[in-house]
Amino acid sequence: MSQYGRTFRLGDYKWPSGIDRSAAMFATPPEILTARTGLQFESGVDDLDYFRELGLELPSGRHVVFLWYERAPVQGLRLQIDAADDPASARADLFATLPFTKNELIWVPESDPPAG
Repeated sequence: MSQYGRTFRLGDYKWPSGIDRSAAMFATPPEILTARTGLQFESGVDDLDYFRELGLELPSGRHVVFLWYERAPVQGLRLQIDAADDPASARADLFATLPFTKNELIWVPESDPPAG
């Protein structure tokens, strides 16, 4: 376990509610997050495209997944959380744990605007 948490393989993890949701998108590509933290993304492919993903259990115990689709029309590192989790709380936990700045945040769900 690093200071940022413990990584996990997505194939070995099930969301408590059974489904995930997007909580944010960052302008930060996977290479930058890896350079800052040493956390390694895994490559894969699904019915949408080639992607890179990183499953991370934060020190708080919250599970998050970072997802980067290689040829998405809008490039961004998506933050996925459990559908029953609070997106604003998840983002606050993430900012307290990982070296992201609020300037890197490029999207949050319209129904959940960022605080102040």
